[in-house]
Amino acid sequence: DVQAGSLRITGSGATSVLNGTITATDAAGIVLDDSVRVVDGLSLVVTHADADIVIGRDGEVPPFYLASDDAAGPATLDLTLAGGDAVFHSVIDAGRGSSPTTGRLTGLGISGAGDVRFAEAIEIAGDVTIDATGEVRFEQAVTLLDGGSLTIRNAGKVRFDQGLIKLRADSGAAGALDIQAGTILVGDGSVASDLVVDFDPGAGASGGAVILDATLGADGRLADLVIED
Repeated sequence: DVQAGSLRITGSGATSVLNGTITATDAAGIVLDDSVRVVDGLSLVVTHADADIVIGRDGEVPPFYLASDDAAGPATLDLTLAGGDAVFHSVIDAGRGSSPTTGRLTGLGISGAGDVRFAEAIEIAGDVTIDATGEVRFEQAVTLLDGGSLTIRNAGKVRFDQGLIKLRADSGAAGALDIQAGTILVGDGSVASDLVVDFDPGAGASGGAVILDATLGADGRLADLVIED
């Protein structure tokens, strides 16, 4: 485990390998400017009210990735903030690593955040749980596999820029979409867009629940809510 005033890792994208708990106590927070392999479990904690957690590099092409280390098995990531923002510039998926290969995270938890922003696509084999008071924004599609659920609590606003949430399961029930927020918005606000919840369960599986405790399309730009099983 590591405890410091702040932590910044700047890499080439060839990956930082991390596990355990990293705690930062001052306003500079935690910046992981590299691709990241998570071994077993990684907990990132900032205790200053102005501290952010930033993963990846803004504008990097192709984007850095955030994934698990396949040699160590499934891995989860938890972020704990004291009111600052959580920003993901990295794509969250199976990664591009080799020797050993990388795989999908099996869970992502975020608590105590102000705003949360995902600039790239998310593909996780498990649950995503977010507790934030500001805006939670997904700029690309969200895919949760193996019965994973997307749960968001206490947000003032949730925005799905692409309007697409995929919840998958090969057996049992697909996960749930469960949002408690002030408003849910779709697209960039310039044109009317659909919000599509696509379960597409495998043989022997069933779709999950959709619970939306929020005002849908408060900006008048929600065309249709589409739930596909």
